[in-house]
Amino acid sequence: MNEKSENIKYRFLLGTHTMMFCVGFGYATSYLQNLQVPDGTIGFAISFFAVIGALFQLLLGRVADKSRRWNFKNLLILLAAVQLASSLALPFTASFSMLSLVLFGFVLIITYSMLPLLSSVSFFYASQNLRVDFGIARGIGSTAYGAISIIMGKTVTAFGTGCIPLFAAGTSLALLIESMLLPSPAKYRTVHSEDPLKTANVSDEGASNSFSGENAKLQSGRSGRETGISSPETRKIETSSPKTREKPLLLRYPAFTLMFLGLTVVMVFHNMNITYFVRIIEKTGGNSTSLGIALGIAAVMEIPTLFFYGKLSKKISSKTLLLISCLVFTMKALLFCIAGNVIAVYLIQGLSIGSFGLMAAAKVYYAHDTFEEKDVVTGQAFVSMTEALGMVMGSFFGGLIINASGINGVLWGGFAICAIGTALAAISLFCKQKKHSNANQ
Repeated sequence: MNEKSENIKYRFLLGTHTMMFCVGFGYATSYLQNLQVPDGTIGFAISFFAVIGALFQLLLGRVADKSRRWNFKNLLILLAAVQLASSLALPFTASFSMLSLVLFGFVLIITYSMLPLLSSVSFFYASQNLRVDFGIARGIGSTAYGAISIIMGKTVTAFGTGCIPLFAAGTSLALLIESMLLPSPAKYRTVHSEDPLKTANVSDEGASNSFSGENAKLQSGRSGRETGISSPETRKIETSSPKTREKPLLLRYPAFTLMFLGLTVVMVFHNMNITYFVRIIEKTGGNSTSLGIALGIAAVMEIPTLFFYGKLSKKISSKTLLLISCLVFTMKALLFCIAGNVIAVYLIQGLSIGSFGLMAAAKVYYAHDTFEEKDVVTGQAFVSMTEALGMVMGSFFGGLIINASGINGVLWGGFAICAIGTALAAISLFCKQKKHSNANQ
């Protein structure tokens, strides 16, 4: 395999998948509203789809690790094909709102379910001593999200929401083709490199936050933490040690527990905001074009943080950066409450550089700065859960609130929720916790 060509494949795959998040989750409410699905039902439905997607993540991740036939490539091909079929069927079910809701649900569930398989792709490359530059891939993903959101916004304004399934079909087709071009893992044997840093380079700018698979087994000091990922093989080794009786992880790390709760609550606001963002746009006098521009601004503003996080993390601890991101989220929540026009919404979206963009980068580092080596994988799983839990609860509570008090209730309720999450994150910084050998706190 050629490292350069495989990096190009991986970047296109990750970028296209990120575009699918925009097509699906970014425009779900707009599409379903046009089918006369009530706002509250939309929130409950997205919450339900998120739960199913999370369960499928667990199942598919395990299947990809254990099965030779149903490896990440074959599963991605299958999922993309089903997603394409669902997208193509949507225009023919427009007069049946509940059937359209189910089919659109398939699109959302599959998009969410692909996440562990994309990680499996990076693990595979690492096992072959191929350096996958995740920072650049993530930056391309944010750029792709911004581009597709603006294009979709203008197209929906001109031709209506009926074109959304066509965007979903086109993106699904691209995912299908890109999945078919991936190498088949059954044809390759795992290669063990002598130097883990050869496959785990993180540049000063943070643009090379590379995955490193088996050879990224965490070391003491900074080099181990910067890899940010443990491979399936490493996890098997780490979990094969004899079981000892000890307190549950969340009780052994009280500061992490408070931060975990705080980040989850902030993600409740974030996902509540995303689900009903089209209502915020409408409230301030905007249309579908405005929605696309606003989503695009947020995505593009994340890119500098992804590229320069490496330098930033050398001066400020990950836990402090997480608190800063929570504070910026709270500022955004308050500003959305008082925004009077679309230009104000655009400016508020620019704060994504210090909210979601900063949080996404800092969360990976925080787990490795906090836990003993034997607990890192479990800790990282808890960190990843914050977005899943936030999506489920944000969509669910958003549906309840918008039914009871409309979009103003969602905005002010979101501000209150975000403030509570930020308070929990702040308290975690003052909570005493035993320092561990791999933590630089």
